[in-house]
Amino acid sequence: MIHLIAGIVTVVLGVWGIIAWWHDFGEVLRGLIPLLLVLGGLAAVGAGFQKTLRETENENVEKPGDGAPAHPAED
Repeated sequence: MIHLIAGIVTVVLGVWGIIAWWHDFGEVLRGLIPLLLVLGGLAAVGAGFQKTLRETENENVEKPGDGAPAHPAED
C-alpha cells in the first residue's frame, strides 16, 4: 500500500513540476531527444552488426551432412 501512495505522490509532484517549469522542461527535452536518438541509433547499428556476425559465423560452421561424416567409421 505504501508503494501505491508513494507512486501517486511522485506522479502528482512530477506533473506539478512539469507544469510549473514548462519552459525549462522544454529546453531539457529539446536537448535530450537528439541525444537519445543518436544513442538509440548506435544501439540498433551495434545489434544489427552483431546479428550479421553471428549469421556469418553460423554459415562457416561445418554441419553434419555437408560431406563430413557424422560418426567415425568403426573398425
